[in-house]
Amino acid sequence: MTHILTRFLVSVVALTAIAGCGGSSDNSSNNDQSNNSRPAGSAGSNLVEVLDLKDAPYQGLMKKAGYKATQFKRFPAQTPGVKASVVLYEATSGKDGGILYVQNNRTGKPSIVYHWYFKNQKPTSIMPTELNGDGLWDVRIGMNGGKTIEYRQDEDFTFFARTRDDLIATNGPSSEKKLLYRCFDGDSTSVWVASAGGKPWIDIHIPLGLSDGILMIQSSLTEQANEVEIKVDGKTVQTLRLKQTTLKQIFQLDEAARSGKVIRVVVKSSHGSGPDVQIAEISIR
Repeated sequence: MTHILTRFLVSVVALTAIAGCGGSSDNSSNNDQSNNSRPAGSAGSNLVEVLDLKDAPYQGLMKKAGYKATQFKRFPAQTPGVKASVVLYEATSGKDGGILYVQNNRTGKPSIVYHWYFKNQKPTSIMPTELNGDGLWDVRIGMNGGKTIEYRQDEDFTFFARTRDDLIATNGPSSEKKLLYRCFDGDSTSVWVASAGGKPWIDIHIPLGLSDGILMIQSSLTEQANEVEIKVDGKTVQTLRLKQTTLKQIFQLDEAARSGKVIRVVVKSSHGSGPDVQIAEISIR
């Protein structure tokens, strides 16, 4: 509930600021954007400060996994008073790449909040922008070859998520893409909803590897998953039973998961007879 209240308060402040400036369309001639929590049209370049690449976090893990950091930049944090940055990376051989959005935790150490990964594509830029006038930062990502992808916050991703203790990508494909980010925002009150009849699934890319292969699944208050199948690179390796509880449930994944590239979580059945199934949180360390 804390995250929901914070989003509401920041949105109110941001929209008030935008309205006072005559709307986002007027901001092209007024580029004073010192308040990182205030979106202002698409003129987000003033808020992106280039940092020394050698200081980018997670480079040791990237090198071990066959990747390298290509850009390190200061980036707007949606929550006032929080410092955030982005690290763009790409494969040392091949076409893949990704973006880490990190924030400093309480100890000052940068931790991942959101992780975009792109198979057969490499990101070349990421800029904050405002796409739908809701007062939240959205992003525009440039890819190699000139393609541009736009993501809307609170629809496709969130900057309000708690920092993560894993490295998994949080933008993988799924049977129901709508609001999938809610499985990865650290807020057990926000849930991903999918049709129970279609054996809903989520693909979780692990380009930077796993530390111990521990899977955590947290169910919602209602429409809870019952039997979950784990596939690694397309091969079924485990079937897990979930209890009827909203507490976090911890499982040790098969050793095959440690060397895999994609873990698919498939909900084979759910407790109860409702038409949908809901998942509150997933993490894989």
